[in-house]
Amino acid sequence: MNRRHPALRATFLIGVTLLFAAGVIAAWFQSWKAGRLVELGTNSEIAALPSGNMEYTLLGEGVPVVVFHTAPGGYDQGVALAGFLTAEGFEIVSPSRPGYLGTPLASGPSPSEQADAVSWLLEELEVDRVAVLGFGYGGPAALEFTRKYSPRIHALVLVSAITARPDSPAPTPFPLAILRALQTDFRSFLFAETARRSPSRALASAAPFLSPATPGTEPAWTAAVLRNPAQLDDFQQLADALSPLTPRETGTANDLLQVESLAPLQLADIRTPTLVVHGAMDRFLPQAMAQAAANAIPDAALLVVPDGGHLPTIGQQGDAVRRNIIEFLKQHTGNTPVASE
Repeated sequence: MNRRHPALRATFLIGVTLLFAAGVIAAWFQSWKAGRLVELGTNSEIAALPSGNMEYTLLGEGVPVVVFHTAPGGYDQGVALAGFLTAEGFEIVSPSRPGYLGTPLASGPSPSEQADAVSWLLEELEVDRVAVLGFGYGGPAALEFTRKYSPRIHALVLVSAITARPDSPAPTPFPLAILRALQTDFRSFLFAETARRSPSRALASAAPFLSPATPGTEPAWTAAVLRNPAQLDDFQQLADALSPLTPRETGTANDLLQVESLAPLQLADIRTPTLVVHGAMDRFLPQAMAQAAANAIPDAALLVVPDGGHLPTIGQQGDAVRRNIIEFLKQHTGNTPVASE
């Protein structure tokens, strides 16, 4: 019988091997997810505020900088996006905006409510004055916070930020493009693992989202990040900050709805020194949006990164962009620390 049916035996053995491998991978993933959720809970605090619970973390020492993360995100993404400031004498205050990770959506779905929640968080932390950094879909909440609580704000920096409802939105908004690319917790796990084990592959897959939208730029962008240890580390942190995906989906869906129905923001009422940073080759947000915001906010400065993509702090000009942000914040906060060695 064995001689007459060798193909059946081989098929059986292959099937058993595949089932075993699938079981190992599933166990590995479940172990990773459980550990990741524990890690996220361990590295953050929960503040009980009048608006509801808000998750946050603090990193570094110095002048506090509140980070409004983009979508999909959470407090860990805020750390990944703004962590470069900690070596320059700033403390990162990074909340998970409502709907993300440990902050329930009921704590404040709208940009105005999110601004109020962050204000209560600062009172809870006994923080008097802060600078503000707003990225992407965190832009409306950062702007509302700055407008409503300007006496306690040194300066505002907006990076690739939503500042108005797009007149001609991209066929697929950035957060939705990310959700469609990752789809599940398992695929977000694979992306985070790839970023750690084979960063060149992970960067190549991220290039269509973050690199400049011009032909032939993706390999150069990938190579530039690979050559820069600080940027590569930040990219790997950003990859981690997409996983697991499920606890970030409610906030992302809310951000998309809020932007679709976004009323005109009262930008002319902002009297805080403001720097608007935007990549000229952003694939998802038009440069005209950044230009209009800089024109509407009194005395705002506009930094257009000629070859910058959707995240201009990473890539060929990333270091120069970071330096501009640092110098702007130091100028308006009176922060002149000795740079770390």
